[in-house]
Amino acid sequence: MQSSEVIKIIKILNAFDALGLAFLLLVAFILQIGFHELPCPLCLLQRLGLLGIAFGFLLNVQFEIHPAHYALSLLSAILTASISVRQIFLHVIPGDPGYGLPLFGLHLYTWLFLLCVGVIIYISIIFSIAPQYTYDKSNKTKGMQFLTHMVFAFVFLLAIFNGISTYLECGLKACPENPVKYEIQLVASHSKHT
Repeated sequence: MQSSEVIKIIKILNAFDALGLAFLLLVAFILQIGFHELPCPLCLLQRLGLLGIAFGFLLNVQFEIHPAHYALSLLSAILTASISVRQIFLHVIPGDPGYGLPLFGLHLYTWLFLLCVGVIIYISIIFSIAPQYTYDKSNKTKGMQFLTHMVFAFVFLLAIFNGISTYLECGLKACPENPVKYEIQLVASHSKHT
């Protein structure tokens, strides 16, 4: 297999990795809006970690494949896994229902921990077996350009929506430990009564 074909396959895999992570953020937004599952401060940090993992993959899609890009995803996965473990430990006490609705028997932070472990193993395998290639941008096909722009736009929009929802939930102060309503709505309804 020629190096240009290997590069194309790796870039497509990285694009689908970023899309998969963005899809997980989309599921979190659906749970937040549809089921009124407001994210706790640890949940917000985990969402930020998912964006960091996706961003490292996106850098490989847009630019040349580079170990530093994978290192960004790897460090984000390690940080996100440690935040997830912290949240798991907070709810490990017998009788504690956990935070949020369980999905297939596990809470989202537990699923995210398992995903981060998978990403860490995945990137470790890539580091050990995949040679580093340089990428000729002039050789980029229209399909690859479209895929690159689509993935970047999707992840960027999710990052913007995540920032907006965090602002609506917390305002300009520290987020509540166990949020039950949006802080901005509280301020708006409070000003109507006075």
